[in-house]
Amino acid sequence: MALVVCWFAYAPGITGSLQFDDRANLEGLADVTDVRSGLRYIISGRAGPLGRPISLVTFAPQAYAWPDSPDVLLRTNILIHLLNGVLVAWLLYALGLARRQTDEQAAAVGVASGAIWMFLPILASSSMTVVQRMTTLSASFVLMGGIAYLYARRALERRPVPALAGMTFALGCGATLAALAKENGILLVLFILATESTLLRRPERISRAAWRAWFGVVFFVPCAVLVAFLATQLPYSEEVVLHRGFTGFERLVTQAEVLWKYLFLSFLPSVPALVPFHDDYQVQRSLMNPVALLAVSGWIVAIAAAVMTRRRYPLFGFAVAWYLAGHLLESSSIPLELYFEHRNYVPLIGPIYALMASILYSGAKLRRLAVVATAGYCLVLGGVLYSVTSLWGNPSIAAEMWSIYRPASIRAAEKLAVELELKGDPQVARKVLLDVLEHNPEALFLDFRAFLIQCQREDEFDHTDTVRSYEDKLRSTSFSYASIGLLTMSHLLAQRGECGLDAAAVRRLGNSLMLNPLYRAPAIQHDIHMVLAQAALDNGDLELGVTHIEQALRLYQVPWGLRLSGDILDGLGPPEAFARVIAEARRRKPAHPFRAMLWQEQIDRLVDLERRARNGWASTQGAGVR
Repeated sequence: MALVVCWFAYAPGITGSLQFDDRANLEGLADVTDVRSGLRYIISGRAGPLGRPISLVTFAPQAYAWPDSPDVLLRTNILIHLLNGVLVAWLLYALGLARRQTDEQAAAVGVASGAIWMFLPILASSSMTVVQRMTTLSASFVLMGGIAYLYARRALERRPVPALAGMTFALGCGATLAALAKENGILLVLFILATESTLLRRPERISRAAWRAWFGVVFFVPCAVLVAFLATQLPYSEEVVLHRGFTGFERLVTQAEVLWKYLFLSFLPSVPALVPFHDDYQVQRSLMNPVALLAVSGWIVAIAAAVMTRRRYPLFGFAVAWYLAGHLLESSSIPLELYFEHRNYVPLIGPIYALMASILYSGAKLRRLAVVATAGYCLVLGGVLYSVTSLWGNPSIAAEMWSIYRPASIRAAEKLAVELELKGDPQVARKVLLDVLEHNPEALFLDFRAFLIQCQREDEFDHTDTVRSYEDKLRSTSFSYASIGLLTMSHLLAQRGECGLDAAAVRRLGNSLMLNPLYRAPAIQHDIHMVLAQAALDNGDLELGVTHIEQALRLYQVPWGLRLSGDILDGLGPPEAFARVIAEARRRKPAHPFRAMLWQEQIDRLVDLERRARNGWASTQGAGVR
């Protein structure tokens, strides 16, 4: 019943649109036309260090829906979420049995916890954002790994050695598969560690020494490696601080507040607070700020209380340990953005189970009342969830409301501007961008975006001086990936001779961005060089165009960039240009095995293009002789 109701609560969101992260991570679907291109797409992932191939396996068969039918992709996301609701209930049922609860008690707590988790509005963005299938699919493998571990553990008293082997295999296999869907799947080890350390007992058939030895190898060694990795992320380099706008210390202090806010909005959700855009989240610069001090102190007290009372109140210790373990990667020292609701997808399972187990394991009278209260609470959550997904399912209204809810959010303003342009209202779109610029005066690229909207409607005016003024502004604008898109847009307008733009102007704008210290990351400089290469070749400057391509390849080795190099050079003239790019590409072959394979494919393609250019060049020369 809960699954059916949850489906209907999510159903309004199926008519939603793509969000800001979707195109950047899934645009390769446009090239998937057959099995070979599908395999190439699956091994070419760049959303994370491991490429997330298992997630991409689920996207490749749905390439026909990209990008015009997001409903196909969203429907699959919702089904995965419903599957995960079943897996959560199953995992917590198995946990109840491992705690030696009766089958009835374990089932009641598992089903109730799974239902509440499934209806949490804070998790809506995990399914309503197409690319976050990576989060939910990774969770599927984490949950299956946990279930397999608990079932293998049931044999410890009868056959300890096979049981330990099965538990180890479940952890290793589950964590590996989960990480290949999204890297934080490796946290399965920490989730089981949190469970073993609080709710479960050492099996009597295994000696304390043997159990500790196995425990140390399987749990403490991976945890030590993970903690060491997180420690290497600090302190942040000057480039990272400039790019993100906060130091490592400031991020840790801010995350203490964020984690409390996640919990509050999980159990007391608010539609205006549950939006996809949080790029305007306030950084806590000092521990002396009352909010920051209270948040950090609160976690210190919670952790200390969990440790000291873990025997008397194990459910409290479990809730704290599971929740913090789930946030260890994305809410600690790694310099990611500050706030995303989908990060709570697995971490909230611990607090929900602790709450429901505390209530339903109590006396019979309170248990009956708890059943009614749980059902009512699920209905309330379902109502809020329906409101949230209904908003996601109406992109134009959602963009307007999200902009109202987050007036200082640049991404919310950009989303609304896009929707307004699609509706044929560019003047209002321009005003939206300029209004949010007042909240973010350093985001001068918004001013440039507003100009590009305006100038296309005023083609009779000379915009040359205005364009030159933006060359200085882009040197000091705040960072946004949208700036690269604006540079690309400028190049397209220059090709049409609009807005006072030409190849020289695009080159100056691109150089201004490259001089901006916030745009010095190799991947960003690579993309700028590619746009400048196109502009130079449009202007007939082959030497400069090839130089930009070579510089791009030196900075960042990504197969699609090498493919774009071939597309830029194709049909432009002497084969020597291809030879230079091929030589540079061979020197810069990536170390990543999958990327190296795709890189070699693109080199082979360049060789074919060079041969074609050489044959065409020879034919031209021969025709000239005759």
